[in-house]
Amino acid sequence: MIVLAASVGARAGITNGRFDSSLAGWSVASGEVIWWPGPAFAQSARLGPDTDNETFPHSRLEQTIHIDSSAETLCFDLVMPGAFGGETDVFTACLLDADTHCPLLAVDSQPYYFLLESDGDLDDSLVTISGDTICLDVRSLAGSDALLQFDLQHDYLDGRDTYVFLDNVTLEAQAIPAPPVLVLQGIALGALALHRRRRQIR
Repeated sequence: MIVLAASVGARAGITNGRFDSSLAGWSVASGEVIWWPGPAFAQSARLGPDTDNETFPHSRLEQTIHIDSSAETLCFDLVMPGAFGGETDVFTACLLDADTHCPLLAVDSQPYYFLLESDGDLDDSLVTISGDTICLDVRSLAGSDALLQFDLQHDYLDGRDTYVFLDNVTLEAQAIPAPPVLVLQGIALGALALHRRRRQIR
């Protein structure tokens, strides 16, 4: 049996998804979003309340991305410290058409594809969750330009400064099998090298 070699899944299509370069490549659409250097949750984006402007009760971080034909999943890490706990605190992730801003993938008639409320209620029917990592299957959106948005809605009435940390926003590409001819050539070269070593030993 010949096992086809596979390349390691590449990450592409999102600028500065690990926030190594502050918030470069991202836009703060409303509220307060800052680059968090650490030490805890080092090099991440912190979405929090805009305490100077209560007319905007939410913070939004966004970026326009291109979903390549090889892209398989859109993933991000979400960390919610104890300050995420107001009565109406809500975090959502949205993927919209870059031109019309209509949802590309969404839950029912809602604009988001993932929602988490501070009381523990969540809508995760379109995603898979492993620890702090949340992933969305985007294979049906190959070739699309999309607006990726992360929103945090704050509850100002509870007197708490609500915030969450966002990191490792990536598009995971499918592993591409190596052409069978190259695999066979590799096997042949390996067999030839083994034959030569055996001749030298004799």
